[in-house]
Amino acid sequence: MSDLPERAPDWVLFLDAERDPPKSADVFGKEVIHAKNIREFIAAVEARGEPFMVMFDWHLGAGEPDGLDAARWLVAYDRRHDILKEGFIYDSQSSDREKARDIVRLLADHLADKFDTDPEQTARAAHRRARTVTASITKPKAMPSRFRFSDR
Repeated sequence: MSDLPERAPDWVLFLDAERDPPKSADVFGKEVIHAKNIREFIAAVEARGEPFMVMFDWHLGAGEPDGLDAARWLVAYDRRHDILKEGFIYDSQSSDREKARDIVRLLADHLADKFDTDPEQTARAAHRRARTVTASITKPKAMPSRFRFSDR
């Protein structure tokens, strides 16, 4: 049995000013919308509604609102419009692990409150679902044979 939502939206929102987004084939053929700043992020959600998944970066450029600001906006928008469903998938690809945890925690706390579940359980489930979706994107490449160590 899959841990993914039964009714799944047809698009993924990738918020990152520097990294390239995953290819559609890497996220179950879902259309990937690449927002490079919070304005593009907001425009995508307002135009399309609930995404299948949101992948957040924290740093979006000097002087720009960050990924945590985008997550805060998404929580506030969901409180007004009820777009996020139980099982919503989210994660952060930020290299700043503390900021990535802050983004994930904010969303986990909101969704746990909304669906009357435990925040820790909600965060773990979201992480597990995100890894299911992004495994082929985030899996390390095999090390070339000339760099492998052999047992001699």
